[in-house]
This record gives sequence, structure tokens and C-alpha cells, in this order.
Amino acid sequence: MRESSSTMRRMGIPKEDGVITIDTNKTKNFFDEMGKQITRQMKEFSEDLDEGRGAGIEANESQIRIDLHKTGNFLERWGKKMEEFADELEDLSKEFDNNESTPY
Repeated sequence: MRESSSTMRRMGIPKEDGVITIDTNKTKNFFDEMGKQITRQMKEFSEDLDEGRGAGIEANESQIRIDLHKTGNFLERWGKKMEEFADELEDLSKEFDNNESTPY
């Protein structure tokens, strides 16, 4: 039986004909890159919130101005980014679950 999971191959853990081979260098690189991607995403989310970038919120010493149209659009875009990120993690989790339940 051939391993069909491209993610597992990218991780350096292919399974072919009932044999699992672990390439520790590939596995380490995969998780390093995944960690960098998560860090990048979280930094971007944080910066967007801190700076109010595109959020329609302006503040100075005497006023806070909130443009509800821009705020709504910002929250919608930010929500979509979060949803995409969560979907990627869910897909990875499902692949792990499927590989755990696949007989060797």
C-alpha cells in the first residue's frame, strides 16, 4: 500500500508497503517551517489589531473616530484570515488522525 499523504511525505514520514521511514531532518525542517508560519501569522494579526490598519479607527488626544463600515470590513477580512489559518491546522490534524488509524 502506497502512502498517499503528501503532508506526511513533506514531514519526512512516508509509509510504503507497510513500512514507515522517518527522515528526522525533513521532520525537523517541516516543524520549523510550520512554527515560522504560525509566528508570522500571529505577528501579522497582532500588528493589524495594534495599528488598527484598515479598521476605520482613528484616535488622537481629544477624539476617537470609528468608521463602522471600515471596521466591519476589517473584522470580516481578519475573520477570514483566522478561518483560513484554522482550516489549515484542522486539515493537518485530520491527516494525522487518518494516518494513525491506517493499519501498517
